[in-house]
Amino acid sequence: MVDKLVQEGYSVLRVCQALKFPRSSYYRKRRKGNKNEGDSDPTQPAPHGVGLAGTNDRDGNGSADENKELRMLRGKKRRSDELATHVEKRTEKICNEHPFWGTRRVMNWLRKREGLTVNRKRIQRIMRQKGLTVMPKRKKASRESGRRKPVATRIHQWWGIDMTKFLVDELGWIYVVAVVDWFSRKVVGYAVDRHCRTEVWTRALEQAVLIEFPDGSRERNLFLMSDNGSQPTSKKFLNLCSTLGIQPTFTSYNNPKGNANTERWFRTLKEDCIWIHEWESYRKVQNDIQAYVDFYNNDYVHSALEWMSPNEYCQVALVNTKEKGKKYLKCEA
Repeated sequence: MVDKLVQEGYSVLRVCQALKFPRSSYYRKRRKGNKNEGDSDPTQPAPHGVGLAGTNDRDGNGSADENKELRMLRGKKRRSDELATHVEKRTEKICNEHPFWGTRRVMNWLRKREGLTVNRKRIQRIMRQKGLTVMPKRKKASRESGRRKPVATRIHQWWGIDMTKFLVDELGWIYVVAVVDWFSRKVVGYAVDRHCRTEVWTRALEQAVLIEFPDGSRERNLFLMSDNGSQPTSKKFLNLCSTLGIQPTFTSYNNPKGNANTERWFRTLKEDCIWIHEWESYRKVQNDIQAYVDFYNNDYVHSALEWMSPNEYCQVALVNTKEKGKKYLKCEA
């Protein structure tokens, strides 16, 4: 009977659990075979009128308890098949919406955002079968600067600001300036413009301060890391930092890791938003980037944050820190 159910597609483990038959006995009898004519062979169905444990059955198909267990087993298999189909459809949809996501991020999205119990091997198999795997990255030359970037130990201790640009047909170059909190990886402020001017940088920084410090940012002991470009080193930008009580810091020469957290967010923005869209209007560009920033802060599963979103990580930090009541720890959606 065990083999008959296994041939129907059930696993040996589940069949033996449902029939309360030791797996070790099943495999042992398979190895030894029928030494005596009176020995039962687990690889063959049970004789008519006799269940697996030798109990008589009135209808010749096993005991009532055994039939109930078999029905439960078939129900579990049916639910398992439905779950597998659902996971496959959701994985395919997620990969189509986020073509640069790997197996770990897809798995953690299904676990944390959709409450599905899946492992990485299943996601790998589905993505491989559907042709959804991410292309391997090319190896790059190793550049070791010997200098490390500062490490934030609390919320709003270190911010990073930087700019990127991308080309849109019939619109020209679009510039995005973002301010990222290094501790929570949250985008606390950003600005989108068609020109690369200091006003774009000041607008992004002012937005971040207004949202995170509605009562003012002076005496918050906040550092701002940037590169040595013409905008962050301009008098207008430095005067704004002085007025807001922010201490500007600049990356050193030949130090590619100096502002790595901020630059890494721009790569995420390009992979998840910019490279997969074709815009025809500037207003649509602004709306899509705003929508993505909201998605990133609230729902994006971040590998550096134990697969939590930046806002979720903020809330965990607020609960765990002893300085919970201080205003510089404000970090809300």
